[in-house]
Amino acid sequence: MNTTCRSFFFAFVLALSLTSTASADVVFDNLSQTALGSTPLTALPGASFTTLSGTGYLTVTLGLTGSGAVTARLYNDAGNKPGTTLYSTMVTSVTSPTFSFPSYSVSPLTRYWIMLTGAGVRWVNSPSSSNGTGVKNEFVYLYGHSYANTVSGPDKMLVNITSVTPEPSTYLLLCISLGAVGVVRRKMTKSNG
Repeated sequence: MNTTCRSFFFAFVLALSLTSTASADVVFDNLSQTALGSTPLTALPGASFTTLSGTGYLTVTLGLTGSGAVTARLYNDAGNKPGTTLYSTMVTSVTSPTFSFPSYSVSPLTRYWIMLTGAGVRWVNSPSSSNGTGVKNEFVYLYGHSYANTVSGPDKMLVNITSVTPEPSTYLLLCISLGAVGVVRRKMTKSNG
């Protein structure tokens, strides 16, 4: 095997060793709860959620009804109410209301807000309760005021945070590849020297 082929082979093995997997954590989910009513997006509704210990990228699925385009904005928290806009995205079909925030990585153990705007669309809410994942200590925002989810019906949504982390086998393959490159290099040095 000539030097070029060997170099290509080891570069290929190294590239394979750098694979990683994505894992998703559900931080808020009350989509399966009974629908109580709905809020028009003209009320500028919002809902808070708190991240877990990891970082990652958001995917949010909302319980919406009606028709029209919807803009979802991610806000930071300013004392149990929305603060400043961090990211904005839009969907044009309420039948598949999943919003992705691929360019913004959320911080661990931090409260964020999802705020919606649009015409002809309503955000479905569930009974005021702490049922569902991550619902208990969060808030809804309507007409400029925030309310605890245990007092006001929480808006229906599912929030996933996807983090990309290398698997342990990835590190093993990386070490083996680097070791093999070192062995080949040493043999080449001895044969040329």
